[in-house]
Amino acid sequence: YFYAALIMQLQNKNRRLAEDMEQERLREQARLSFFSAVSHELKTPVTIIKGQLEGMLLGIGEYKNHEKYLARSLEITNTLEHLVQELLTVSRLEASGRELKNECFDTVALIRDYLNQIEDLIIERELHIERDMPPEAMIFGNRLLLEKVFTNLIGNAVKYSPAGAVVRITVRKTQGRFAFQVENSGTHIPDE
Repeated sequence: YFYAALIMQLQNKNRRLAEDMEQERLREQARLSFFSAVSHELKTPVTIIKGQLEGMLLGIGEYKNHEKYLARSLEITNTLEHLVQELLTVSRLEASGRELKNECFDTVALIRDYLNQIEDLIIERELHIERDMPPEAMIFGNRLLLEKVFTNLIGNAVKYSPAGAVVRITVRKTQGRFAFQVENSGTHIPDE
């Protein structure tokens, strides 16, 4: 009886070890896929900037218009900076060694705080912010990652809207869940 129980314990430990090893293999595979995707995302803008700078230095055709192509290079550099920040965020989360922590927080307060942070940009671009939100919208989730979602959506709507445009932020509760919508007028993402 003692040996049978011991063998059963060892089999259970082996099964748990095999499961842990499979989980680690899947995490490593996801990590490699992520870095492959990031490398691809970084390669394209770097290639574009390099081509524009070489064209300007060599004075080739349209590239003689330095003002135009320096502005484009700056835009692409801003995109690169954003990608690097995303990479650093993921790296910090991974390095912390902790699982993503979920908590209950008010998304309306989070949205209001972000709008206050970018108020100067909103005024400078002469944008009109329309808010259709309840006094609070408590949700359970990872605050850091959801904050990135909201700031990316609202930030893009503000950055890419023409002067005088309207940015609508809607928060509605339906069937016990919150639905969030950010919409800007005057410009749209092309279908393709």
